[in-house]
Amino acid sequence: MARHTLYAVDVEGTVIGGCRSNEFDPGIDELVEVGDGAYDAQFACLMSGMPLINFSAYPIATALAAIGLDGEAYAAAGDPVVCFLQEIVSGGLQGGATSHIKLTSAQGLVVPRSITARQGEPALINYVVYCLSSDGLTHPWTIAADQSLAGSPTTAEMYTLGPANVNGAAVGAVQEVEIDFGIEVSRDPAEDGLPYPTFYAILNRRPSIRIRTLNGDNFSTFGGAGAAQGATDSVVYLRKLAQDGARVANATAEHISFTIDEGRINPLPWSAEQGGPGSLELRITPTDDGTNDVLAISTTAAIS
Repeated sequence: MARHTLYAVDVEGTVIGGCRSNEFDPGIDELVEVGDGAYDAQFACLMSGMPLINFSAYPIATALAAIGLDGEAYAAAGDPVVCFLQEIVSGGLQGGATSHIKLTSAQGLVVPRSITARQGEPALINYVVYCLSSDGLTHPWTIAADQSLAGSPTTAEMYTLGPANVNGAAVGAVQEVEIDFGIEVSRDPAEDGLPYPTFYAILNRRPSIRIRTLNGDNFSTFGGAGAAQGATDSVVYLRKLAQDGARVANATAEHISFTIDEGRINPLPWSAEQGGPGSLELRITPTDDGTNDVLAISTTAAIS
């Protein structure tokens, strides 16, 4: 009996290694019907399917360079999205050549969903792939058995939580950051009575950044009605981990920054329990000022 595990995801020729989780969701809506007063179902069929691929990975800079805030559309005439179910062998390691399962999506849209970073843990970026059918009737995936793995992925690029500056002041004692890219994709149903979608587009981008801090002084600053983003940009960092070391130096331009030029800073509940320090959450909601990116991303940032 075969067993399988995850593998890297290839997006238009860029192999995103360091994958931590993969999910392939067929998104099936099944029609099951009965009539004439009968008890048992008499008819079943696939009514619709909206296949999705979800994956999370460690190499955030590489991933954002390939698929950033604008998402990435891939077409049937170009490079596809390719995933594998990597065989694992009883009593051994991974299976050899021509023993794996290959899933290919020829066309669709890839968008970043979120980034999570917590104290003492590596940061992860999460993506969703909306897979399109070529004609509404052909399944958006092709699945082939007895395949060889492609590429040589490694886990050599990792990040963790970094500091945050809000309106020019250090938040301090940051414990967790979550960046929600807030990308809303049209999930138009298939048309002309066909089961699979043939159209996806980005409808809205409404990113938000949530920061959890142990520094209660932030409550006196933002604990009332919050504040508008001021003249000094707010910046949230991810700190790069050093291979075989500890952390890349602050002055080295290998960290990741997320800069907000316009928007609001809102307090979320401060809470505490007996025996531990309280924590406050801040939410930054960026808005478009007509000039700068709504959320400016740099993968070659120095921490300042």
